[in-house]
Order: sequence, then structure tokens, then C-alpha cells
Amino acid sequence: MNNIRLAIQEHLLPGDTLLTRFRQAQRMHIEGVEVAFDGLAERMTPLMEALEEARLVVSAVDVGAVHLLHPDYDMREQAIITLREAMMLAVDLGASGVIFMPQNPDTPRLPDLHPYKSTVELEAELLVTMLRTTLCDFANAFGVELYMMAGNRYITHLIHRLAHAERILNDNKNHPMLKIGANTFNMGMEENDIIEGLSASIRHIGYVQ
Repeated sequence: MNNIRLAIQEHLLPGDTLLTRFRQAQRMHIEGVEVAFDGLAERMTPLMEALEEARLVVSAVDVGAVHLLHPDYDMREQAIITLREAMMLAVDLGASGVIFMPQNPDTPRLPDLHPYKSTVELEAELLVTMLRTTLCDFANAFGVELYMMAGNRYITHLIHRLAHAERILNDNKNHPMLKIGANTFNMGMEENDIIEGLSASIRHIGYVQ
């Protein structure tokens, strides 16, 4: 994190048009914008034109939470398709990566299979497997990073703290295209100390909100 660059989420910028909003970011000496995945494909042309005019870049494409850990195979497959599409759009925009959380608040939990394995163990192993066998390969092929966002107990079941995300990365043999996304609001709810948490996980952090 030696070369920190500042960006702002697109929806936080005031203005009636894309160009007006992006010029506001430019006046604030912000280098880039974070854009949401929802509806992104349909507005790529005006977005790229406004970015070029304002001389801004896209920092990341934020997919939000997906059903990577859903008990239903089709739901997991749709989550992979969504992330793959986001990576393709990130390439077209020149973004560094894609932000995601592996569970929605309403993602059904996997069963508790004690004494074999607990729900947390099953979910963690499934996530590691899906990342290693599918998503990290896509990220490597596209040349974009995956930022796995640590949430909080109210919006996700599995990854509440940076240490939880770090464990998944370690189990995934620290793939170079998989990084932690840290959100200071979530950290304020879950970490004992935000600065200590960031410092402890800094080598794995690729993106901070």
C-alpha cells in the first residue's frame, strides 16, 4: 500500500450529469471513481466518455454481495457469472479490480454437520475452493484483482473481520490477484482497533473504503 491513490464512490458526487459529477471530483484532486456493477454494462459508453473528458480513472467495480456460498448450485454459478462479467467490465474501464462479498445477508447458511464439520468450516472450505478453482483463474486471465470485502455481522455470516478474510487468503495460498477489501465502517463495528487491524493485515489489503 505504498502507492495509495484516492478515489470516490460515484454516487457520492453531486451533479446532474456524469461529466458534472466527475469534474467535481477533479476539483477535489481525486484521481478516480468507484462505480457500481448494477446497470454498468448499459452505460459504458457515456461513462468512458465522461471519464476521458474529466481525466479520471475507475478505481474498482463494486459488485456488492453475491451468493457464492448459497446451498443451491445454480445460485453459486450465477454468482460466478456475475463476478466474471464485472471483471470483463473492469478490464474495459481500466479498473484495478472488482469488489465483492461472498454472501448476501439473506444467503441461506450451509448445514451444521458436526461432528464432521461445522457450518463455518463448510462455508470457509467452499469459498476457498471456488476462489482457487474458478475465480482467481479468471482474475489472473483478465489481469484484474479481486477485493474480498470484510463485512459485519449484520450483512454477512462468514467474514466479519480482516483476520477472517486473511485466513481465507492464506488457505488459498495467497493468490496474487486476491486481496482484502477493508471498509472502515464495518471495521468500526467488528475490530477492536481500526488502525491495529489495518496494520496487522496490511500486506493482504488491496483496497480500502
